[in-house]
Amino acid sequence: MSVTDSLLAFSFAALLLTLTPGLDTALHPTNLRRGRR
Repeated sequence: MSVTDSLLAFSFAALLLTLTPGLDTALHPTNLRRGRR
Protein backbone atom coordinates (compact mmCIF):
# COMPACT_ATOMS: atom_id res chain seq x y z
CA MET A 1 0.00 0.00 0.00
CA SER A 2 1.24 3.43 -0.86
CA VAL A 3 1.10 6.38 1.49
CA THR A 4 -1.87 7.80 -0.42
CA ASP A 5 -3.82 4.56 -0.06
CA SER A 6 -3.13 4.53 3.67
CA LEU A 7 -4.31 8.11 4.08
CA LEU A 8 -7.47 7.45 2.09
CA ALA A 9 -8.26 4.34 4.13
CA PHE A 10 -7.67 6.21 7.40
CA SER A 11 -9.80 9.16 6.28
CA PHE A 12 -12.61 6.85 5.18
CA ALA A 13 -12.56 5.00 8.51
CA ALA A 14 -12.57 8.29 10.43
CA LEU A 15 -15.49 9.52 8.32
CA LEU A 16 -17.51 6.39 9.06
CA LEU A 17 -16.85 6.74 12.78
CA THR A 18 -17.95 10.36 12.63
CA LEU A 19 -21.15 9.64 10.71
CA THR A 20 -22.06 6.53 12.70
CA PRO A 21 -21.32 6.90 16.45
CA GLY A 22 -22.79 3.43 17.06
CA LEU A 23 -20.22 1.81 14.76
CA ASP A 24 -17.53 1.92 17.44
CA THR A 25 -19.75 -0.03 19.83
CA ALA A 26 -20.60 -2.53 17.09
CA LEU A 27 -16.92 -3.10 16.33
CA HIS A 28 -16.07 -3.55 20.02
CA PRO A 29 -18.59 -5.95 21.64
CA THR A 30 -16.64 -5.75 24.91
CA ASN A 31 -18.08 -2.26 25.39
CA LEU A 32 -21.54 -3.80 25.70
CA ARG A 33 -20.35 -5.90 28.64
CA ARG A 34 -19.22 -2.74 30.40
CA GLY A 35 -22.62 -1.17 29.86
CA ARG A 36 -21.39 1.45 27.40
CA ARG A 37 -23.68 2.40 24.52
